[in-house]
Amino acid sequence: MQSESSSDNDITRFPVPIRKLFTAIDGYMDLEMWDTAETEWAALPAEYRASPLGLMLGFRLAAGRKRWPEAMEFARRLHNHAPDTEDAWIRLAYATRRAVNIESARTILLDAQTRFPQASIIWYNLACYECQLGRLDQAEDYLAKACALDRKCLELALTDEDLSPLWTKLKKDE
Repeated sequence: MQSESSSDNDITRFPVPIRKLFTAIDGYMDLEMWDTAETEWAALPAEYRASPLGLMLGFRLAAGRKRWPEAMEFARRLHNHAPDTEDAWIRLAYATRRAVNIESARTILLDAQTRFPQASIIWYNLACYECQLGRLDQAEDYLAKACALDRKCLELALTDEDLSPLWTKLKKDE
């Protein structure tokens, strides 16, 4: 299960039965057993669904079901609760891209990159958005920043459909 650095998301702070539910929901989603995950989610008391860990699972469930407005609401609540975590910004941009549009998601990540200039995933996603918006020079610049922070970004970029307009150039630069 993904976790934030915050103690709010330390699963060990929850009672054992709640930990088991969180783990079960996460596991069912890993197996793409969405109906079962949703049933387990409904069994989770509201106070735990509203916790940061619960919000992350709710986001993942809604995104897995491609219910983007719902995923965006979970991401917004997580972002409001934990604006100092890059993951909250990434999730909000991801859902916003699908529920609203890429330009709105781009705006979220432009704000995020000023807060987290060393987060390669933010630069990488900005490259994807710029590429999809047809701004290839800006996409290349953002991808270069992402790769400078984490060399694995180049490998990922070579298979990412969002960056397909750059593939020929990237393969030459390899």
